Amino acid sequence: MKKKSVVSLVLGGMAALFLFGGGVALYGRTMIAWYIPVCVSFIVTAIALWLAWDRWRIIPGCHSRLINRLSIAVAVGAVSYFGFLGLNYCGADEASVKEVTVTVTRKYTEQRTRYRRLRRGRMVPDGKYNTYHVSVSIPGGGVKNMEIPLGRYNRVKVGSHTSFCMRTGLFGYPVITDTGNL
Repeated sequence: MKKKSVVSLVLGGMAALFLFGGGVALYGRTMIAWYIPVCVSFIVTAIALWLAWDRWRIIPGCHSRLINRLSIAVAVGAVSYFGFLGLNYCGADEASVKEVTVTVTRKYTEQRTRYRRLRRGRMVPDGKYNTYHVSVSIPGGGVKNMEIPLGRYNRVKVGSHTSFCMRTGLFGYPVITDTGNL
């Protein structure tokens, strides 16, 4: 592999990770089933690969067809996943703002392991920490799990009500714009 192709693959991989991370953050604010943006991403990726099957080798700059097609599939998948959720969120209609009263149905904590770096390539467990979550029931059948800070977790009671501001997104999927007290 040439140095140029390695650099382009590494930079492309980092950009894809950034876009997937942004898509996951937008998914947390959207009332949508998990498989819908994934299916949209797969369909867009399949169409993009089918339309320009042999022309994609120019972008990664590698001579291996497998590496070229996989890197382009990951890149197009990341862009389409982030693009679908981002357009739905950013294109939300201002006129469709509605305040929805939600009910806290469950409070729970998750214990996770913190790691520290011992030396290059060696990570060791360094203790435990907790994350705090609530499940809220939204009228219309939706349930959303949300991570919240400890102070809010201590104030929230199971069965309590709070209000969310929601808008209808560009593609018709509701978007949470303000979580109120949560």
